[in-house]
Amino acid sequence: MGKSNHFLGQLIKSLNKAKITEFSLKHGGERYIKKFNYFTHLLTMLYGVMTRFESLREIETAMTAE
Repeated sequence: MGKSNHFLGQLIKSLNKAKITEFSLKHGGERYIKKFNYFTHLLTMLYGVMTRFESLREIETAMTAE
């Protein structure tokens, strides 16, 4: 478990937030945002992929538990 958390942490640190922001703004990704912004969405989807969840409900349940 420690290795996967370490890898995910390194992956998050390696993301270029300025470039992701630029891309999101360019394509209108922030148009109707209130609380769940582009970066939170990206991290949530990465979490779901890395933990091999198969549905959004599984991701929601796991994130609510934590």
